[in-house]
Amino acid sequence: MAVENLHSIGNVKPIPIYAWIPPIYDGETKITITRNDIIGTIDDITELILEGEITDGATDTIGSFSFTIDNSSESYTGIWKGNEIIYFYSDYALTATTKRFRGRIEKVSYQNNQIKITGRSEGFRLLDITVSKSYTDTETSVIIKDLFDTYTTGFTYNNVNTSSTNVTVSWYQKTFLECIQELCTSSGYDFYIDCNMDAHYFESKSVKNSDDCFVHDQNIIDVGDFAQDYSLIKNRIIVQGADIGNIPLIYTSEDTTSQSSYGVKELVINDSNITTYEQAKERGDYELSINKDPPIIGEITGKGLATIQPGEVLRISDPSNNLAPAYYKIISYTHKFSPYFQTTVNIEKEQRNIYHIIKNTISTQSDTSEKNTSGFKYSWNFDFNSDSGSHNGTIISLGVLRATSSSGIWESDVLEIEETATGFKLEVVGQTLNGAIFQISADGGTNWHNALPISNYTFSPSGKNLKIRVTFSSADTQIDSLGLFYT
Repeated sequence: MAVENLHSIGNVKPIPIYAWIPPIYDGETKITITRNDIIGTIDDITELILEGEITDGATDTIGSFSFTIDNSSESYTGIWKGNEIIYFYSDYALTATTKRFRGRIEKVSYQNNQIKITGRSEGFRLLDITVSKSYTDTETSVIIKDLFDTYTTGFTYNNVNTSSTNVTVSWYQKTFLECIQELCTSSGYDFYIDCNMDAHYFESKSVKNSDDCFVHDQNIIDVGDFAQDYSLIKNRIIVQGADIGNIPLIYTSEDTTSQSSYGVKELVINDSNITTYEQAKERGDYELSINKDPPIIGEITGKGLATIQPGEVLRISDPSNNLAPAYYKIISYTHKFSPYFQTTVNIEKEQRNIYHIIKNTISTQSDTSEKNTSGFKYSWNFDFNSDSGSHNGTIISLGVLRATSSSGIWESDVLEIEETATGFKLEVVGQTLNGAIFQISADGGTNWHNALPISNYTFSPSGKNLKIRVTFSSADTQIDSLGLFYT
């Protein structure tokens, strides 16, 4: 909560001052397990817990739990065998009645009159689903809803919000959650499955928790080493997509201001599901936007926060540890139940745990080989699976560009780029290539440079409007794919 006071000086407009006050009551919790018997018996294990924790988060985090309970009476021996549903409730009230987390037991073990149960949230089911589907210029929330309709049962999507981002994607046997995370990367949105099996998709940092906060000298127990982590900066993002007709697709996004301040720090992304220039640019630009500046990282532990949910931003104030009063995005959080209800929040930094985290651990990785791009930052690829450019005695048919007789000229459309192109290399795949002359322009077709495939050239003049011309002198010449690498 926030308390507002108005202070005025003379005729100066009053200035509102907000003092954040944590809830005055401790959070109450309840944890239940629903048996797999005929009537669905519910066991309340809250008072039996010797130690335990629940971890949850948005987009890159799969929720998990682990509880050790007292079984000295042997009342629960053989009762739970796996796949039972577990619910976590928490409130600032005399009793906890609001569901905050749902998961399924995956392992039950017995030792020394104790039972240890572990498992994950229902969202983990989406990792067992693979997607093979394509979308063209489609808004991301429409894709998400269609994925749920096509591939899942038991889930709803009442909280999937419309984004302002349209994407073109083509997935082949990619895990459902990887597809979702790709859409989140493109749109700047977060995603999670709530305790009612409903999907949430919302703009990152847009959901504010108005009930909970961490405030110095009030409910903070321990603060980790919060600081700007310069090791996480990435200010040159090199996206290496699929091979288009055996020619690599690449795009580079970089920020010269960040490079001047912190040096050049590269991140290479290999993703064979990226098949177009637009997809590669979209991915590179987004990754650059979130990685070019050093984040504030670390963790805070305090009294249990009863209302937080994945993806929210939380009010935190701890000036002595360089945390000015502000809303901070919670990457993930962990509730602990021994000796009493505590919550640890991780801010900005991913805590990479192979059991819980999707990103960088679960990947189809159908192609992660290093591309032979000779140091060029970008590529413009043509596979000729669809018609493009202008024709004068040429045709694109069955994935091949060729002349309709013994001669012809094909010119590409103009590609407008953000940075001035200074050098280039051409790669071509086809038959009887000596029956074609290749020319490249950096100024939209005013000046042309003859180019032999594989050789490196310098644009003179340089420019931001690329165009390609192919002049055919043989009916035997066929071009299957063409790629212009440039920097």
